[in-house]
Amino acid sequence: MYGILLEGLHEYVISKYGQEAWDSLRQSVDYEETSFKSTTSYPESLLPSLIASAAEAFSINPDDLRYSLGEHFVTYLTEHGYGGMVRILGRNIRDFLDGLDNMHKYLRFTFPCLQYPLFFCANESRTGISLQYTSRRPNFTHYVRGIICEISKQCFNIKMNIEVSWTVWFSRTCGR
Repeated sequence: MYGILLEGLHEYVISKYGQEAWDSLRQSVDYEETSFKSTTSYPESLLPSLIASAAEAFSINPDDLRYSLGEHFVTYLTEHGYGGMVRILGRNIRDFLDGLDNMHKYLRFTFPCLQYPLFFCANESRTGISLQYTSRRPNFTHYVRGIICEISKQCFNIKMNIEVSWTVWFSRTCGR
């Protein structure tokens, strides 16, 4: 897990709840450092632990928190120089969604151990798009929903509603 995701959470908590809340949150998961480095790799368990602690501390449904974190992550990306990359992925939402895999592959130059998700637009109609999202990380669906809805709003001026049809999580068993 790269620090860029953790830094997004860090900024979200400070902006919404303040520095004391962040300090309390990181102490609740025994994380002693005060910040993260975006290109540094951290334990996979750290972000889920921080989200679970935050949901409990702030009395928020964990999926709702993940969604809000996804929305905020778009702002984080824009403020930290990644906004242009997001905007050039497509002139419409379908092109954008189709370009997500290529963007993640490109990011492997900056984040060499990136475990990127996969996206596939399976069906498009006048009323919506069926998007298949695959990830090795459990419980990221609502985080990704927040990201896509916020990008849709900011970049394409579309208010999007994403319904999750089903989720399946497969653990990786080949030693990683």
